[in-house]
Amino acid sequence: MFVSSVVLIVAVGAWFVIASRPPRPYPNASPDEMLDSMVKAVQRRRAGRLVELIEVAPPGDTQTDRERMADLYLVLGRVLDSAQRLADTTADRFPAELEAFRAAAERGETPSLLGAMAKSAAGRRGGGQFEFGFGADPEKQHAFSRALSGLLADPYRKLAEGRDHLSTTPVGEDTEALLWDGRPIMPPIGVLVRRQPEGGWKVVPPTALPGVSRFLPRTESEYAIWGSLLVTLENVLIDLEKDVREGRVKSLDELSDRAVEKAVVPLGMVMVAYGRAMDAGERDPEP
Repeated sequence: MFVSSVVLIVAVGAWFVIASRPPRPYPNASPDEMLDSMVKAVQRRRAGRLVELIEVAPPGDTQTDRERMADLYLVLGRVLDSAQRLADTTADRFPAELEAFRAAAERGETPSLLGAMAKSAAGRRGGGQFEFGFGADPEKQHAFSRALSGLLADPYRKLAEGRDHLSTTPVGEDTEALLWDGRPIMPPIGVLVRRQPEGGWKVVPPTALPGVSRFLPRTESEYAIWGSLLVTLENVLIDLEKDVREGRVKSLDELSDRAVEKAVVPLGMVMVAYGRAMDAGERDPEP
């Protein structure tokens, strides 16, 4: 009994040491190696680790700014993991629907979410509030619903299966543009990858664009609200995965409807709070 107890204690201790050890960083010594690592992270069901391959780019250039943004990345990683679990559960529950959706996407018959939002969402900021409306146009509403269903049910497929389509081309010193089939992604903005001062390459988020930088957090309260926004998204995805797994969602179209139903009120409240924080006059000047 004594020997068995000692063996058990040693085994548990060894497991604890191994489990508490930080995961080995994904290789990113070159742009190609970085792309390989991103694909592997998704294929191995570790989508949350994609944030390790994204440059931490806060609006300010202080150590506090970088630490705050890095904390947000940790929460973003949990959001990406939750999205992957939802996608896996959806694929198990609706395999035929998902295959039909993918076939339609290959034929170019499904809208992108950004395109659908541009047509369906009328968003403006005024008086410290964000206002959203998807309109009464059934065609636009259907396009948005289909695009959202595709994002929720199949968020990582192109990355998981598209390594042969991805490449980069130099555009400056230590900077390259990301390409899909030899063409820039999201023109005219583009997606860049950059060599980091500490070594390795990472994707550069478009935080320097005026339309993006304006809404990035700069004060402590704004960073806290962004954290609340990400936690809200995480909780919505967790709830959706549970609803799909337990049969309360009956189809891909119903998945998008349920997502809007669950997200619109809490996300709206967070965005209203963020608008008020931005209007409070406490912001540092834009860089």
